[in-house]
Amino acid sequence: MFCPKCGAPLNGGAFCNQCGAPVEPQKPEKPRGGGGAPWLLMGGIVVLIVALVIMLLVRILWNRTPGIPVETTTESTAAPEAVADAEKRARELLAGMSREEQIYQLFVVLPEEITGAPLYADGTLAQALERRPVGGVLLEEGNLESREQSMELLTRLRAASKLPLLLGAAEEGTAPYCSVTGKEAMGLSLPETTGALGAGGSVSKTQGAYETLCGELGALGFNLNLAPVADVNSNPENPVMGDRSFGERPEQVANLVTAAVRGTEKAGLIACVKYFPGHGDVTLGEDGLYRSEKTLTDLKRCELLPFREAIQEGVPAVMVSADVFPAVDNRALPACLSPAMVNSLLREELGYEGVVLTAPLNSGALEKAYPGGEAAVMALEAGCDLLLLPEDLDAAAAAIGAALDAGRLSQARLEESVLRILRLKLEYGLMERENPGVSDLPGETDASGEAAEPAETISAVESERAPAAPETITAAPDTLSQEEIAALEAAVQENVNFLTSIYKQPREIDPNCVLHSGGPCHDVTQAEREALAAAHGEEYLTNDVVKFTAGELDPYFEARCGVPFRQLLIKPGKNTMPYLEDYDAYYIVRDMSQSFTLKAGYARRNEDGTYTLGYRNPKENNGDFEVTFRLENGKAIFLSNQRVS
Repeated sequence: MFCPKCGAPLNGGAFCNQCGAPVEPQKPEKPRGGGGAPWLLMGGIVVLIVALVIMLLVRILWNRTPGIPVETTTESTAAPEAVADAEKRARELLAGMSREEQIYQLFVVLPEEITGAPLYADGTLAQALERRPVGGVLLEEGNLESREQSMELLTRLRAASKLPLLLGAAEEGTAPYCSVTGKEAMGLSLPETTGALGAGGSVSKTQGAYETLCGELGALGFNLNLAPVADVNSNPENPVMGDRSFGERPEQVANLVTAAVRGTEKAGLIACVKYFPGHGDVTLGEDGLYRSEKTLTDLKRCELLPFREAIQEGVPAVMVSADVFPAVDNRALPACLSPAMVNSLLREELGYEGVVLTAPLNSGALEKAYPGGEAAVMALEAGCDLLLLPEDLDAAAAAIGAALDAGRLSQARLEESVLRILRLKLEYGLMERENPGVSDLPGETDASGEAAEPAETISAVESERAPAAPETITAAPDTLSQEEIAALEAAVQENVNFLTSIYKQPREIDPNCVLHSGGPCHDVTQAEREALAAAHGEEYLTNDVVKFTAGELDPYFEARCGVPFRQLLIKPGKNTMPYLEDYDAYYIVRDMSQSFTLKAGYARRNEDGTYTLGYRNPKENNGDFEVTFRLENGKAIFLSNQRVS
């Protein structure tokens, strides 16, 4: 810099040293040609690299838990054109369904709800599924006797349905939640328990275990497994989790749950994570429902993480629990009936667009709080799609129909769920898989009632285990039509199913009952056992026994069937539920509590307007008996039972 007056060099001061003239302060010149830009660019690159390294480290630390390697996986997603095709086909199927068909498509039931028996399906299965075209069937322990029997039942179910059925198991690998692999007669490998897989902590081993498990289920004929359990065992003192959870740390559980989902998918089965939003820190309430006091913030920090990861993995189905979360839902509704839990949290906040299942609706606590199909309606209102195991299928379907008529539910809401269910079946190829036609099965009739040509051979299962064929119904043309007889049989069968279901939930029927499942029965005395054995067979000495007090059961059955429990019993003879008046109690042997299908040999209308159906003993063909009853709103009110031979 130079003095503007005399031109002398300046030394940076405020005055010129040569002439004393004041000097204006000068701003330093920027280097020409942008000389600072390279330094700014390099600094920005360094900052970006540091940020990326930090993000990577956070991700690694977030996912890594002791003993669990971080493994990279490639998510399997359907091609956009395949998804679009499934959507188009689903809408075409939906357009061709009646409202009644759409309603029944929402339900997943036990086989006996359709077949009338837990182990076998008779020749009227196609007709039964036409009347009640459910969306799926779940097989439990009581429906599985052997590999051959199970495959036979699944094959018949698959062949008889107009639309493909979801054929499900709830196979977790942890006793007692291993009804398929846990039965030696099924001839399958028993996988490690969920807890053991969690303790081992291997993602690849967990994926392989589920791929093997679901591959074996698929070979039997299943296409859906209600697993894995995605609950974090966040409170080891809780009464329900134990070995069913992958662990106590949400990150660990999330890793292994997504691995299990991938293994299920690789085996070609539909996976369903459960029990949203988390079942690992609950207590049993006085109303019989489990409760959690966790807030939404608490859930987000722990329980929701595995579900969030499974959703990102693309899990096709999520089951919502019946637990109550009053800190999240101010209405304190069971989660599967709560719009706050299903619509707001699962669908909107977590962005889940797949199929949502309810927890089983046949629990005594749910049925008591929301009877007559109300739970089914509320589940649809909440945002659920598949309604699992309603207590009364027809009542639940009727309740949904009434809600549609009243405007409580919209047709659009119904179709939204049916569309999801159809899309799921299409995306997993259930429409394309080869199914035997109804005519390929021995003794089967199609939906029109025409008998199919019998196969040349009948399976060993059917020849050795199936009940003898019923006699042909005969009735005078001017008294009862075949349609009337079928309606009468259906009404009686409802009572039979009700009667034989009491073993499943005895304490909900009779709080004073004594339930035994193995080991010595201290409360059923030896004297009682000997008296039962003398009257009804040696099985009362060797098998498990359920004992009910008569004072509880009589009014319970009278409210349902119109008569006290003892009046439903056919005495004397085996294969009934014994009542010993000396002890004022009823007794049931476990293997005698199975449902069975009654098929009338003859029918008549009596002069007083009542009806009588004649039956062959369904188990041992050791005598005929008659049931006389009246009909009230389609329900059979039993009046008398008597043995006639």
